[in-house]
Amino acid sequence: MTRQDDGATDGTGLELDRRSLIRATGAAAGAGLAGVGASGAATADAEYGPRYPAEIDEGIEKPTATRTFPVYDYRDGEYVRDGSRTWRTIKDTGNCCENYLATSPDGRIFDMGGDYLRVTADDGETFKEISAPGPYPYAASEGAVSAAPNGDVVVMDWEPYSGDHVVAYKYVADEDAWYYAESPVKTPFYDRPWLAVVPGPFTVAGEEIPYIVIQRGGYPSDDELYVSFDGLNYIYASTRFVEGLVNGSVETYLEFGDRDAAILDWVQPHTETYINPLGGGRAIADESVATAEVSFFEFGCDHAILGEVEGDSIPGSDLQWSCFDTPTGYEKTRTQTDGKGRIHQVEFPTEEEFVYRVSDDGGETWARHRQPMPGDYRLASGLALYDFKVLTTEAKNAGVDEDVVAVAVHATFTSEEEGSLPEPAEEAAPEPVKETAEKAEEEVRESPAGPGEDDDGGDVEQPDIPADQDMLFRFRDVDAGGRAVDPEVEVAFVGSADASYVSGVNTAERFDFSTLAVAPDGRVVLSFADTTDSNPMMAVELDEKPPVDELERFVMPGGERVDDAGVFTGGQTDQIELTVNPNLVPAEGATVAVRDVIPFEWDVAGGDVDESDVTADEEAGLKYVDLGTLPGDGEGEYTYFVEAPSGADATGQYEFGPAQIEFDGEWYDAENTSDTNRVVGPSTDTGE
Repeated sequence: MTRQDDGATDGTGLELDRRSLIRATGAAAGAGLAGVGASGAATADAEYGPRYPAEIDEGIEKPTATRTFPVYDYRDGEYVRDGSRTWRTIKDTGNCCENYLATSPDGRIFDMGGDYLRVTADDGETFKEISAPGPYPYAASEGAVSAAPNGDVVVMDWEPYSGDHVVAYKYVADEDAWYYAESPVKTPFYDRPWLAVVPGPFTVAGEEIPYIVIQRGGYPSDDELYVSFDGLNYIYASTRFVEGLVNGSVETYLEFGDRDAAILDWVQPHTETYINPLGGGRAIADESVATAEVSFFEFGCDHAILGEVEGDSIPGSDLQWSCFDTPTGYEKTRTQTDGKGRIHQVEFPTEEEFVYRVSDDGGETWARHRQPMPGDYRLASGLALYDFKVLTTEAKNAGVDEDVVAVAVHATFTSEEEGSLPEPAEEAAPEPVKETAEKAEEEVRESPAGPGEDDDGGDVEQPDIPADQDMLFRFRDVDAGGRAVDPEVEVAFVGSADASYVSGVNTAERFDFSTLAVAPDGRVVLSFADTTDSNPMMAVELDEKPPVDELERFVMPGGERVDDAGVFTGGQTDQIELTVNPNLVPAEGATVAVRDVIPFEWDVAGGDVDESDVTADEEAGLKYVDLGTLPGDGEGEYTYFVEAPSGADATGQYEFGPAQIEFDGEWYDAENTSDTNRVVGPSTDTGE
């Protein structure tokens, strides 16, 4: 079909009135933000708006651990144990409930699930944090990130609690610099923002631009799209299904752009975005499953396509959407497109299995593969608890000799029947290296074997009920030439399957959505959750297990603190019951030192310790209580008494803990061993 324009154009592919609006909006945005970038001078593109230098903190280290989890091959309809894989697990890169991961052709990993953009170039050993110096408290914010053409990186961050701000960031590769700009044009309460990069070229106001960036989010409807021509200023609003109805519909099989199509491997968005670039200024879009009450889908536009459509081809683009379908019917489900011009889809028709399908002819024919979930694991209940990405041998800097399809699934174990498979993937930490005359051999203490039998052919352990398990399915040797796909399939468990989670606003532990990305060498980074931390974490797949020190930490120390009350009067005694778990892999006879931390104003008053076990640090306002030593894989239980301070100036709040263990010359906090007590009023001792 040929779209009929209802406004004059100048041959740029963008209506004159819209071009004027863009210029005016960009100028207004620049004026409105003139005071925001106070720490650095703004530079502005005359067409699109301002940009400000972002703040960069480098060399930041996060709590990490090296953990090993089981891997299974799927052979002849059964899961068979096939060794283990080692991961670096990383805390504190997302927020309470999610991560948002991406990778770039140069091997960097990005997480925009939390308050700042975190960037690592060394698989999580160190990070940069990118932020804006403006009035943003970064409390419980969330966002999205993607690689872009020309080596750029684009980011957006929604910060809800200081005025509902949306802040965009961009790494400009040609300048090796990060910039930011606030997005004043958006719907109120821009909850769960998503982002998609659409490679061009596009012609906008007579200028050719290499790509556009689309933001999508908001409540109660996320049908509204906000488009940026420079990756920073989102000043063009587009409701794709309204435009689709105005511009009519087209029925065609999809064609991919021939200009650097390999970039499609790197700009694949999270599948919940439901926008998929085709290259050459084209993209397809569906309504999100998560769209709330307000939706333009009720008007009958099942899919939308970006770009002017003529006949059976999709030539240039004009930033207009049309309703779209293929002659054989295009499925609305999680979709990715790749640099070889293929369409990939993953769908869970039931919670017990998912279907992977791939088309190499624009959706005319599809090859399919059905993948059952392992044992009694099922897809967990939630809107976005699976995601997938594709990396082909055509991708820039790709170091793979075969295409990789990676699917992350957050699953829950459903059976209480004994022996019904499989077991939880408990932490599997490396044991010390044992040197022999013949060779250095690494021994690994692994999780139980999982679906099927363990290594000795015996029964496997069940997880507690309920128990959630994050899984990575990896498909290799994907051939779209037939009606069925027969890939090599492996599934790696990530996490300990020791807790259950919910998706969405809730008082329980949350895991809102799965996210993953593929590195240039085919390794995967994904989000997961277990009781190692109260928030979801990042796991980076490692090539091989690193050398193991004499004593290797694999889980942060933990424990529990119980005392008599939370409020005391001056001179009152409090009984502390403390449990400490070092969670270390011990060498022969290895022990660790244990100490508790109490406020400087409180005194030890008996029990398992006395005043000779106390070291005071007046400058820090703390006292350290020596609790002796403990086997690295043991558990220590301690009971002692402390006395509250008295006097008129003693009223106030006091922090206890966390308890600490000493490892390799450094002290580490034991999780869940902190407490807050309050002293009110003078002593109740009548002799005072």
